[in-house]
Amino acid sequence: MKLPTVKSLTSDYLFGIPLVDEDGNEYPKSNIESWIARAVGWCETQLQIKIAPTTIKLESHDYHIDEYQSFCYIQLYQYPVISVESLMATYAGVEIMSFPQDWIQIYKESGQLQLVPTTGSLSQVLMGQGSGMLLPLITGRLSNMPHLFKVSYTAGFEDGSIPANIFDLISMKACMGILNIMGDILLGAGIASQSLSIDGLSESITTTQSAENSAYSARIRQYEREIKAQLPELKAFYKGLRLGVA
Repeated sequence: MKLPTVKSLTSDYLFGIPLVDEDGNEYPKSNIESWIARAVGWCETQLQIKIAPTTIKLESHDYHIDEYQSFCYIQLYQYPVISVESLMATYAGVEIMSFPQDWIQIYKESGQLQLVPTTGSLSQVLMGQGSGMLLPLITGRLSNMPHLFKVSYTAGFEDGSIPANIFDLISMKACMGILNIMGDILLGAGIASQSLSIDGLSESITTTQSAENSAYSARIRQYEREIKAQLPELKAFYKGLRLGVA
């Protein structure tokens, strides 16, 4: 699925809600888009993942000999991962090697990266004649080195591949802000009931709006309950993907 849009919110999550004020002015689409963007950011913070495609440049990772000998295991800080653009080793701020793209193996959902050298003369030299070290001259006698590796990559979900439950979470969160505003102005700002009388005929409209509730509080609370129920499972799923090499 793609990210929620103005159309998906108004047709599915705000169906039956008139997005106009008492004068017939429509709620601006740009404001709905802003609520969607805020909901995406909120969801990323809650789940500690990237949702919209995000470019990460030269993310630093330390060298640890145990992880390095396990095919240069690296846990990227942001995930899921769409693609890895480059992986290089640096020393004293100077690039000493850029690893070939076909060496890079990535577990996209968990953001775990490893290097698997391909056959050929280049890999034979860099493998250090069977020593198991990709950079024997730099790392052969060191157990660790800060910020040796620099990774540039794109994190988030590919266009059209956002899970349905995350799409649902973003949509409900975005709608809550919109419903708060529209509920407050349903009959006019601060008006909870309205009566009209003409030639002996009268009509009275009363909403649930009060000093503590808006006209759409019931739907807002329903979305709050659904979000509260879904969050623990999503957090457990995405936070549980990270693993370490002992």
